[in-house]
Amino acid sequence: SAKKWKRAIKNGRKVFVKEGGPSEFTAAVIRKVYDEYPWLDFNPKCQVTVVQHSRWNENQTDEDDLDYVKKKTNYVRIDGANKYLKEFGASFLNKFKKRALASAFADIWKVALDYYDTQDFGDREGEKVVDASDTGELMEIMGL
Repeated sequence: SAKKWKRAIKNGRKVFVKEGGPSEFTAAVIRKVYDEYPWLDFNPKCQVTVVQHSRWNENQTDEDDLDYVKKKTNYVRIDGANKYLKEFGASFLNKFKKRALASAFADIWKVALDYYDTQDFGDREGEKVVDASDTGELMEIMGL
């Protein structure tokens, strides 16, 4: 990851991190970029954006690592996408299932949809519901 970040930053591009878990990995990559490429002139606050959707993920992160990521990057905290997708209700889920089962990946989607309770979105541990919480991070990065 550090090599890919370095290449992007060196070429004037931005790095977006769709963080679907605790922040230790992101902190380690930032430190590695600094350690391995000290000559690289970059401002991670401007060139690295981290989007995190979960207070739970933040609470599971080592406090020093979370503080480091927040200080060194453009850190954006959003709500999980399940909250918003629930507002669309069953009609959205039905449209999604219909499109998924009509796609080139229909066989794979059928297995997943048979396994999960597709009547609801959620991130309830131990329950087999569709968890789309990380989707909101991608939507935030894409400006949707």
